[in-house]
Amino acid sequence: MQLGVQERLLTGIAGPLRQLGNTYIPILGGALGAVADAFNRAGREALGFFNLDSTAGRMRVALDQIALGVSNAAGAFAPLTRAFTDLFTVGATFMPRLGQAIADVAARFEAFIGAAAASGELARWIEAGITAFSQLGQIVGNLAGAIGGVFSAANAAGGGLLATLVELTAHLDEAVNSVAGQDALQAFFQGAIDAARALMPLIGGVVQALGVIGPVLSGIAVAIAPLLNEVVGALVEGLRAAAPGVTAFVVGFAELATALSPLLVLLGQLASVVGNVLGAAFSALAPTIGAIAEVLVGALQPVLPVIEQALTSVAEAIGPLADALGAVLAPIIQALAPIVGSVAELLSGVLTASLRALTPVINTLAPVIGQIVTLLGGA
Repeated sequence: MQLGVQERLLTGIAGPLRQLGNTYIPILGGALGAVADAFNRAGREALGFFNLDSTAGRMRVALDQIALGVSNAAGAFAPLTRAFTDLFTVGATFMPRLGQAIADVAARFEAFIGAAAASGELARWIEAGITAFSQLGQIVGNLAGAIGGVFSAANAAGGGLLATLVELTAHLDEAVNSVAGQDALQAFFQGAIDAARALMPLIGGVVQALGVIGPVLSGIAVAIAPLLNEVVGALVEGLRAAAPGVTAFVVGFAELATALSPLLVLLGQLASVVGNVLGAAFSALAPTIGAIAEVLVGALQPVLPVIEQALTSVAEAIGPLADALGAVLAPIIQALAPIVGSVAELLSGVLTASLRALTPVINTLAPVIGQIVTLLGGA
């Protein structure tokens, strides 16, 4: 069997293998020779470097330091050995429990997988996992296509996205590291530091205020919790009682809206017709209105300074007139004030006396009016 397999493996390979050797052995000979020359040159340069007196002196110092370090570390082997021995011997006592725990877990895992395989859950889990991985692959493919499309569009615009980002970051680097940029950043961070230092006392005050507010809020919560409980309960009962009415209202409103839907369509058509008519009318009037506006602007523009001057003169004249009227009316108002007070007092007295006189009359007529109303109601 071995000879048969070897024959089937090597049949027909001798010729191509011989041709391969004839082709590549000369190439490898030249290339490997060049590589050997390079390694030779590198070795001679390295040996020359290590043969220098300065290199030998530095290596001697380094090796002496290594020897000193190993000598100093030799004292650590005994403590480390004892520590690892203690760790090994103490840890070994837990191995029986660890082994039993592994065996128990394996048994429970076997029972779980067996039950899942018998019920068909295992097959469904595997099928769901394959489906999820397939969908995940589709999602990744879609995201990759979308990102590729974004970068393709970005590269097609403005000479390429990466080239634009390179230029943008170069300008950013130049701006940040320039003298003006460094001064601006230093001023910004100095201002931020000063602001933080100024806020430090405020933070302490806020923390102290929180310590005072906490008990107050706790007391308020304890005090209003029963009231809120009653309010919420009443609100729930109110909503439960209102539910039938609200449902009936919503149903009725929906039926009303359904009934009005043809009218809404008609109103929409009417609005379209009116809008078209008004739009056409406005379009027809626009040239005329524009011409009138240009004429008005041309006519009023020259006289605006005159109107401004006239209004300014009127405003300046109103001030002295108001002062004069105030000087005239002030004595009159002061003289009439006592008279107005007397008249108001007189009217108040008359009205009060009239009301007092009418009260007995109304009290007398009230039973009679009540009997009349009763008779009318019985009839």
